[in-house]
Amino acid sequence: MKFDRCIYCFEPISGYPCPSCGYEDGAYMPLACWLLPGTILKGRYVIGRVLREEPCELVYLGWDTLRKQKVELHEYYPKEYLQRDITASEDTVCLPGKEAVFESGLQQFFERVRLYYQCMSRVDEDVNTEFFLRNGTGYYTKAYSPEIKK
Repeated sequence: MKFDRCIYCFEPISGYPCPSCGYEDGAYMPLACWLLPGTILKGRYVIGRVLREEPCELVYLGWDTLRKQKVELHEYYPKEYLQRDITASEDTVCLPGKEAVFESGLQQFFERVRLYYQCMSRVDEDVNTEFFLRNGTGYYTKAYSPEIKK
């Protein structure tokens, strides 16, 4: 698949450095537990940079190749229960003895998000989110909204 967008900001490019954000190819250094930019989930979502880490989530900037728009990809990744070494695999590994608490947390993660979007869809009919399992954990998508810079 030819991809003509900057992997850091997902604006159109013809080469690096990116004219929109100035990103130089190879300048982004992800941690070993983060998915690498360019990883494709569900044959549809292209992973970019990590936007933020939360206690139980990694939030990536992504590109939805079907809708042709930026998205946030939220990965359920409680560091105290999961490990991943991206140099070996995209899959997560649950720490021994933590499987039940991980599964319970994953169910709560999806339920919380499902309820939120159920409420939001009553207000805005164009709420597009998707829940899915991959790499031994769970994901959901959300419309991307750049944070306001002060």
